[in-house]
Amino acid sequence: MCDPYEFPWRRRFLAAVLWLAGVSSSPAQQPTSPPASAGSETVEVRLVQLTLHARDRRGRPVTDLSADEIIVKERGRKMRIAFLEPFASNEPPPAGVKLYLAAPGNSTEATATSEAGDARYVIVFIDADNDYRLLRHEASAQLLGFIRDELDDSTRMAVFSYDGQIHLEQSFTSDSEALVGAVARGFGRPSRPRLDLRARMRGLQRNLESCERSGRSGTRQGDESCLRGVAYDYADERRPRAKEFLAGLEELIGFAGGLQARTTVIALTHGVAVDPARELREAMRAVYGNTEQLAALQLAIDPGEGASHRRDALTQQALEQRVALHFIDRQPAPSGDFDASVGQPYQPGASPLRTAYEAAQGDLGIMAERTGGMLIASPDVLGSVRRLMELERGGYSLGFYADNRVSLLKPLKVRVTAKRKGVRLHQGRAYLNRPGDAPVLPASLSLGAPVSLEEDQRAGEFVPFTLVLDPTPLVYTVGADEAAADFTIHVRVETSTGRAGAETFHFFRHAYDRETWEAGEAEPVPIAGWTELPPGGYRIVAYIRNPRTGRTAELIRELDVPK
Repeated sequence: MCDPYEFPWRRRFLAAVLWLAGVSSSPAQQPTSPPASAGSETVEVRLVQLTLHARDRRGRPVTDLSADEIIVKERGRKMRIAFLEPFASNEPPPAGVKLYLAAPGNSTEATATSEAGDARYVIVFIDADNDYRLLRHEASAQLLGFIRDELDDSTRMAVFSYDGQIHLEQSFTSDSEALVGAVARGFGRPSRPRLDLRARMRGLQRNLESCERSGRSGTRQGDESCLRGVAYDYADERRPRAKEFLAGLEELIGFAGGLQARTTVIALTHGVAVDPARELREAMRAVYGNTEQLAALQLAIDPGEGASHRRDALTQQALEQRVALHFIDRQPAPSGDFDASVGQPYQPGASPLRTAYEAAQGDLGIMAERTGGMLIASPDVLGSVRRLMELERGGYSLGFYADNRVSLLKPLKVRVTAKRKGVRLHQGRAYLNRPGDAPVLPASLSLGAPVSLEEDQRAGEFVPFTLVLDPTPLVYTVGADEAAADFTIHVRVETSTGRAGAETFHFFRHAYDRETWEAGEAEPVPIAGWTELPPGGYRIVAYIRNPRTGRTAELIRELDVPK
């Protein structure tokens, strides 16, 4: 099994960090400097990364920025740039490279070639549970129109849907007809029963008003026990949906983590507020005003930072897996709040309906901003998808070096500016590049005997290869009738300089019957493939991942094709 740092881009980053730090590093350690000699200062160098999107004054993507045109500052102090790499290279791919992988369940997958250049990976996430329920047919038609008419050959798209659980409708493909069927299935999934925003807030208002008791003249007061019960009931109804929504996104990111490439997620959803405390407070303030009871209720219903911590952990996971979260919210903003159901006006300045609307949308905005994505609130799905795809064309991965004067105990405050006039930058959240510590997935990659292509009037070789995945109890989950596991496989053929020639991605579920598994008779899973290569130096890179457990295998085999 090869060292995970043999991946070209990781090796390049690590070599630069080690060169600056002057030390060696194991995969489980951050590179650090040796003990300082007398009169010297110990400097620990870390690699920090973030995503950038560059646009000109007219909003068009800027695709030719270079590192010397970028200035990076952390809390006002200038940082040294390690690299600036576009999401998709503008260089033509090496000609004549072909790749095929006969992954389980994907025997009809087309051969991947080098003709289209670097692949762009996009996931469409159709939220049947939280997307705006009206005009879904129109939204579906617009998305299908983009896929049929505007999806280019270099873009590989996958489709997921969500109805309380995540569903893979279609793995990555450039086949527009397969994608059309997947989108239709996603929009066709039934959503769970739920009240719309206005009805939900009106019901909460009525329940809060039912707690009113006589108080001092001119004031409205509620029975504290009653108010607390209403708050708990409302929170108990809302929090599970938020937890399920975040779990769906986590599973989606785990799937995308099987790619050794950036993945763009375009989600059609209004989302769910991760914590209902904000809308509860505003609803109570609308009825009873800013009373001492409001402060007491806030302490009772506020769960602390637990809900936001899970959201923040999700965005960190997305950053580390190079996943950008874009959201299209089709639900229109409420036109205005309504008075209390008994006919009494709200307290001055209270707007519970708008607060509830903005609470869900606010969490989407945080996740998008931190991962280098964007939140678009618009019913125009076609225009929004076009805008997001155009934004990604001007995308870059930026890395810079931070020494031990940059504290890791507080969030990095990074500002990136462009020297070129008229260039506007939209940046994601900066994060420390930590070596992966996921447990290793037992697998191997072997090459077969090459066959010359000269007989077919082509120079080069046909090279078969075999991936073998070894089953272990730590990988497969044992159920009532079978032991099963999910896997993603990303295989690339690269030149010796790291330029991608061809690549293919598969997602599959593999299972043994329980009797075979418990008898210890489960045999390894062989996955066959082949590649055609013109003369030159190459490497075959395979990245296998169990998205549910995080166990991974990174395998490389180098080969030279003589002239």
